[in-house]
Amino acid sequence: MRVRTALAGLLLATAAPVVAQLADPFTAVSDPADRAVMAEAAAAITGPTPDLAALDAVLVKLPRPTALRGVVQTVRTALLSSKERTAEAVAAVEEAMRLLPDDPRPKLVATELFTFSGSPQRAADLWVQASRESPEYARMTDPYLLSALVGRLVEGGDRSRADRLTARMGEIGYSAASVPDRSSSALARARTQVEAGQTDLAVQSVTAIGDPNDLLLMYLDKRYRLLWPRIADWAGPDLDDQSRRYLKNFAVPGSRRTISRPLRLMRGGSHHSVPIRRS
Repeated sequence: MRVRTALAGLLLATAAPVVAQLADPFTAVSDPADRAVMAEAAAAITGPTPDLAALDAVLVKLPRPTALRGVVQTVRTALLSSKERTAEAVAAVEEAMRLLPDDPRPKLVATELFTFSGSPQRAADLWVQASRESPEYARMTDPYLLSALVGRLVEGGDRSRADRLTARMGEIGYSAASVPDRSSSALARARTQVEAGQTDLAVQSVTAIGDPNDLLLMYLDKRYRLLWPRIADWAGPDLDDQSRRYLKNFAVPGSRRTISRPLRLMRGGSHHSVPIRRS
């Protein structure tokens, strides 16, 4: 289990302009009983190291289902998880999400908790939901976390959910700085479109798939046979055209990078070309 305490601090911070559209959780407190313990709660949360014992004491003073209790439970989730108290962490974040239904921050904390506690499907759904509430906050997610989440979904046989997650990452510009990640997002988008019966849109998505290895994945899967003609037109016989574009545009200058293993396998390990099918 690895929900970091720093995550809670990040999610509760609102000073950065990128997340200015989310209300400061403390300025939103209006209940007199909550305001009486707000300073104590703020001290326990915003200190150099959030204090679980202090938060537990604050929680006792917040017996009613208010937003401030939700804030406290969000931070407690990270602290409990870091101490391997998973069941308590799950209970805390479930309550936080109920008390702050329109706030993405508890969902993003829950994403990490559920990713590493055996519930990747729930984690993916929560991240996608949070990304719709605040793309800016979702883009701040740790890349390691999302990589691990996608990996767990694929390992569990839930490729469709992994594709929806990856496609959503691309939609909000999460992976815009990485060419391979942009290609993966486009691949996921095309697969999701085919699954939804949106073949015309999937055909349009083919040219956004920059990595020829990603194109090869679709070419080798008969579920995407309706895209094969477009892949052939775009990538050329044996994917050579796209391979040259990819290496020319994205390879590190001076490197000796060659076509990667999947394309070599397509060639059968020889110098003979294997023409791509067009139908």
